[in-house]
Amino acid sequence: MIDRTDTANYGLWRNPQSCRVVSWTFGPTGKDRKVTARITDPSYIGSDLWSDLQEGKPGTTAAMAVWKAHSSSSHETLCYESRAGCLRLALAGSEPGQRAVESRTMIELDLLTTHADRAYPVLAGLVTPRPIAWVTTLNEDGSVNAAPFSFFNVFGAEPPLVIFAPGDRDDGTAKDTARNCERTGEFVVNFVDEAMAEAMVGTAASLPYGVSEVEQQRLETAPSSSIDTPRLAATPAAMECRVHEIQIIGSNRLVLGIVHRVQIREEFFDSANLRVRGDKFHPIGRMSVPNWYCRTDAIFEIHRPA
Repeated sequence: MIDRTDTANYGLWRNPQSCRVVSWTFGPTGKDRKVTARITDPSYIGSDLWSDLQEGKPGTTAAMAVWKAHSSSSHETLCYESRAGCLRLALAGSEPGQRAVESRTMIELDLLTTHADRAYPVLAGLVTPRPIAWVTTLNEDGSVNAAPFSFFNVFGAEPPLVIFAPGDRDDGTAKDTARNCERTGEFVVNFVDEAMAEAMVGTAASLPYGVSEVEQQRLETAPSSSIDTPRLAATPAAMECRVHEIQIIGSNRLVLGIVHRVQIREEFFDSANLRVRGDKFHPIGRMSVPNWYCRTDAIFEIHRPA
């Protein structure tokens, strides 16, 4: 706990980093205000600075400065300075018990011009976690194609609408999944649990058209009830879809599908209330490119207002 108020010139402070504050109080000390803050997350500070501040080692510079950010603003800025640099927070208002808001430097990217070549990794890193559609389709010879896509989601319930974006190959031609969807007018979205993760990633390899990823990965299939395309037998849930439309926007290829049937493993469904059991159904999610995924079993509940 640091309980100290000093005066300082803003220009003396070094580049800000981030930290979390869980409690603080305000109290007038002459014309200034006294702030008591408790920092509880050393990962936001760095272990050396955290130890210095926590132990109060002799010779450590641990100054706190409070000043008005703008003469017309009621917001104040709180800084800690040490050998490791400055940690800066913007404090909302000046009344006891009010919440603090972290002040951070924003980086602006123009994904249409200057940073267009970084659009994919930036978007894929920001929009996380993403659900994974492990899509099965039928090749011309009747073999089963399987490929994963994380630019995917549900977009409506009346009718039940899903959209995924298979993209194109480097030469601009459609990927096998898109070709099959256009030819047959159907596909199956298979959900992926952790046990299937390695095989799912294996089917992301680029293979010549007509080569079955299902056969390559030795995956078993099960028949669908409303379409010819089979689902993967080990999937915890699957959606049987018919193509509604395929749209091309720039180099983006979007497959819109209407869900005709859902198959879900019994242990993941509450038959009495006709609801998916969120406490048990935990498909993996896609994170930043190129190789990051996440588990989805760390959930919490917040009740919505009436």
